[in-house]
Amino acid sequence: MLKIEVLTPLHISSGKNYELGFNALENDELIYLFDEFKITEFFIKNNIFLPDSFEELKNLIDKKKYELIENNIYVRKIENYLKINKAILEHISTQNHVFIPGSSIKGAIRTAYINKLIKQGKFNSEIVRLEDIKNKLSSNKIDYKRKKELKKQKENLIKTINQKIDKETKNYFKYLKVGDTVASFKTQIFKSINIKKEKDYQKNRTYKVEEFANFLETIIPNQKDEIFFKYENYYFDDILEVCNEFYKPIFEEDVKYYFCKSIDFDVSKLSKNQFLLNIGRFSGAEAKSIQDIRVLSKTGASNDFETTTKTFALDKKGTPPYFEKELYPFGWVLCEIVE
Repeated sequence: MLKIEVLTPLHISSGKNYELGFNALENDELIYLFDEFKITEFFIKNNIFLPDSFEELKNLIDKKKYELIENNIYVRKIENYLKINKAILEHISTQNHVFIPGSSIKGAIRTAYINKLIKQGKFNSEIVRLEDIKNKLSSNKIDYKRKKELKKQKENLIKTINQKIDKETKNYFKYLKVGDTVASFKTQIFKSINIKKEKDYQKNRTYKVEEFANFLETIIPNQKDEIFFKYENYYFDDILEVCNEFYKPIFEEDVKYYFCKSIDFDVSKLSKNQFLLNIGRFSGAEAKSIQDIRVLSKTGASNDFETTTKTFALDKKGTPPYFEKELYPFGWVLCEIVE
């Protein structure tokens, strides 16, 4: 078994958005999420005329907001201390059960093992070639055509390395079994704030902070659960060391150097059966990319440019441009192997 403790706000997207005033209604620092079909059924059942215009429908929902809430037809309610001006991104759930997928935990472990493979010298010849291409690209003496060719070579080489990584890890990770969490986690609305890590640069992009902010249903820290966890191969005997070697420095950087609230966990107190992972959305390129080799294809994130900014979680109205001591890093969980 694996005991999971959520250390910082955690969001894994379900792919569904809720719009305030339509299928998300606000009352007394709570957000109520609705299935819009349930709202329609409520109006039909009560012989309330449904307007054709979306704006008129929103006005009707606003007028009937308290009735909709009182009739308990909402999916769930979430704590909220923010002024929302965008759609809310839902955390993954099933039948109103908010959980952490085992696949997310397994994926984070895999990233740490990829880092181990690289440190062991796997793919060395490809990495040397990759460094050579990067050095050539940084030169001011190459023309546009040559630069375009080199970028294509770099792209193909990274693709080749990733294919080799997939083949190498697939052979072993079929022996690692990780279940979903069972307990239904409590959630809260957090705001994602993408800011410069260096304060001297932050003041020049305050307006962009609000422009790129998102509102997320997020698992609240300090919640725990136990999940099924088993490995059937000696390859994972060093899982504690491998995960902590990769994630511990990133965690320490998050909570000690940048803008974060103090996190109620000291990495020096890790027990012999504990290790850190970073999972979910907005955890940062450092926890997902490795030395420009493993690139996030869906987001385009790579260490070339992502290391200058990071997305943090804000749980109330902050004071720009720095939001000092008001932010959490996303996605940190503490894992403990238990009998």
